[in-house]
Amino acid sequence: MIMLRNGLRRTRQMKDGGSDLSSKNYVKGRAFEYRVRNYFLKKGYYVLRAYASKGIYDLLAVPPNHEEVKDRWTLGIQCKTNGYLPPKERERFSEVIDKWCIWPVLAFKDEKKQLRFKDLRTQEMLVI
Repeated sequence: MIMLRNGLRRTRQMKDGGSDLSSKNYVKGRAFEYRVRNYFLKKGYYVLRAYASKGIYDLLAVPPNHEEVKDRWTLGIQCKTNGYLPPKERERFSEVIDKWCIWPVLAFKDEKKQLRFKDLRTQEMLVI
């Protein structure tokens, strides 16, 4: 935030055209994506991240080839720190939900900052 001579405030612009607030939101979102990515890596998944929100999903998590996870699908993960998926994004998910063999999942933090996962097909909470 920059204070101008006339007493008005203005959000400082960053070199990339964004403001301090958008930059902070990006950093916070990216950090959360890495947290979710690391969670799945520790469970043996192969994880790909879509940089700069270029894909439908933030992360794709391919399960390991173990006996106990044979019936598991690749997870298409949308990461939202607050758990809110805007209507436009919900619509986009519903359009592609049956196009690929990818299980759509919403990753978010609960009130205690714990990772939680929701199945975007059934809206049920998942234990992964």
